[in-house]
Amino acid sequence: MFKITRKYMRLYGLFIKNCLIAQMEFRGNFMMSLLVESVYLLAKLLYVLVVFRTDLHVDGIPPEGLLLFIGMHTVVTGIYVGLFFTNFMKIPEYVKDGSLDFMLTKPVSLQFMASLRYVDLALPIPDILVGFVMIGIGWHAMDIPLTFLQLAGFALLLLVSVVITYCLMIIPALLSFWFVQTGSVSEIAHSVWGRQQFPYGYIPGLGPAGRDFCYSSIPYYQFRTNVSAWAD
Repeated sequence: MFKITRKYMRLYGLFIKNCLIAQMEFRGNFMMSLLVESVYLLAKLLYVLVVFRTDLHVDGIPPEGLLLFIGMHTVVTGIYVGLFFTNFMKIPEYVKDGSLDFMLTKPVSLQFMASLRYVDLALPIPDILVGFVMIGIGWHAMDIPLTFLQLAGFALLLLVSVVITYCLMIIPALLSFWFVQTGSVSEIAHSVWGRQQFPYGYIPGLGPAGRDFCYSSIPYYQFRTNVSAWAD
């Protein structure tokens, strides 16, 4: 088991190295990706400005707690776009052009090859850096103890969030085995993803029953909500 794990870790390291070399060949594109993602992140930070300007409280969570929550969302978004997004978008192409059949002949897991082959090293940088800054500011403002147990629990829930994100966001790509074109489903999934910047209690226009239905269908959201609640 350990030997197989080491084999895949070494292979994934080669994937990252190859992707870094490929992206550094076109450094202008790399810098442009950083710039575009930074502008997108700046627009997202307007939510934070509105939260503090209006002194918004959601289910008793103060603006500082919402900052912690939004920072968590931003970090997981960075991890998702860096490790998974490109691969998930390519799976329907593999199905259409027959590349998936070629992957079956390789002596490694098909799922590993199809869903983890490419790593984007530019897009996640702004999200992860700014996200952790927001988490740090929110953590300090809410006087959450900075202990090993707290950090370990936070890291565990972050890991669980990433795993559940992988499991949920790959579903639109897997539908391409039956429907080939799944772009609309992916857009819906990413729209739902973007809507998860606020905690459970905040969905304008929906009553408690509607919120319960929406969020119970997104387990990942519950884990991220639990991060803020547990940190309290």
